[in-house]
Amino acid sequence: MAVYDPSTQKVFVKEPGYDFYSYSLETNTYTKKNTEDQYVDYHLSAAIDSKRRKFVMLGDGVQVIDLATNKMTTMQTTGAPAFVTSKQSPGVAYDPVADRIVAWHGGSNVYALNMVTKAWSQVATNQGPTAAAPYQGTFGRFGYIPQYGVFALINSIDQN
Repeated sequence: MAVYDPSTQKVFVKEPGYDFYSYSLETNTYTKKNTEDQYVDYHLSAAIDSKRRKFVMLGDGVQVIDLATNKMTTMQTTGAPAFVTSKQSPGVAYDPVADRIVAWHGGSNVYALNMVTKAWSQVATNQGPTAAAPYQGTFGRFGYIPQYGVFALINSIDQN
């Protein structure tokens, strides 16, 4: 998983396995951030909650790395859709306007996680994507585009 953080102008990288890094575009260097093992499965996707400074991973539950301490914890949530725990590499993005982690994994259902209450809710109100997610997962092909205030999905080279 790799997520660009515009506030630090770094890319945070969580490898499957144990290590967590930041990458500086300016100096072209990686810095290992964790000092203890932080195992994650490779079926996860991530987004940065820029308000709370958290690297949030979905796909094997909700795992969070605090960017101030680089410590990883598992967040217990309520109302989670099945794909949050099913190791299916959902699409994940942070919406700074709604202040929610937003996730998609096929069909027209889009879900949002309130990081304060730790509750999930279904939020799609307009016609959204209706295709199934690829069997390999969505990973980083679902994202929020702040200058337009929209989410975009690249599901397949053969779909509009």
